[in-house]
This record gives sequence, structure tokens and C-alpha cells, in this order.
Amino acid sequence: MNSYSFIIGCIHQGFSLKYFLPLMVSVCLFASEVHAMDTAARPCSAWNTARKANLSSVVQREWVYGYLSGLSDAAKAINGVDMYAQLPANEAIVEWLNQHCEQQANSTVDAALRELFNRVRAGQ
Repeated sequence: MNSYSFIIGCIHQGFSLKYFLPLMVSVCLFASEVHAMDTAARPCSAWNTARKANLSSVVQREWVYGYLSGLSDAAKAINGVDMYAQLPANEAIVEWLNQHCEQQANSTVDAALRELFNRVRAGQ
């Protein structure tokens, strides 16, 4: 017997709907799959296309800054080094990413950002 059958059966038996309505809503909300995080790698070719078509948005740039911020937080948690302060300015990051993706269109944006982060960490 699934959750829906149980609820309908209880209602037919005379149980009050006011007690089962929250349960019914909960079952409906949690019955379907929810994916809160998209883990697909973003290809550099798509970054290039968006940039050249003037479609680069604030959201894309904020994702880049957030990704680097997450790498910085992880580095700080693992070895106590604050990498965030060592990262280049936001526009310099985007410039570097543009150049990298133009030269390596088959790469991904996250791989490029990890490369930049590792270069900064190594002091290059």
C-alpha cells in the first residue's frame, strides 16, 4: 500500500480531513524528485559563446566568484590558509577566464577556475 492509498483509506473510514490534509500536502511535496544542485560541468565553448553574444550575465560571474570563494573556504578549513585575500580582483578573474576559455575551448569553466586557484596558491 502506498502513501496515497493509506490517506484515502483513512478518509473513507471517517478520519477527519483536517488531520490528513497536512500529511497529504507533505506526501505530494516530497513524492517527486528534487535536484537542488546542477553538477554538470560548464564547457568553455559555452562561456565563449555567451561572452561573444553579449549574454554573459551577472549570474554567471557571481557563480564564478562563488566557486572560487568555495575553494578558498575549503583551503582555509583544510590547511588554515586564507586564499580569498590572495585572489585577483573580480574583473581580472573574468579576464583570465576569458583568455583561458578562448585558448582551451574544450576545457570546462570549473577546471579553468581550479587551475587559476592552484596558480594563486602556488604563488604564480
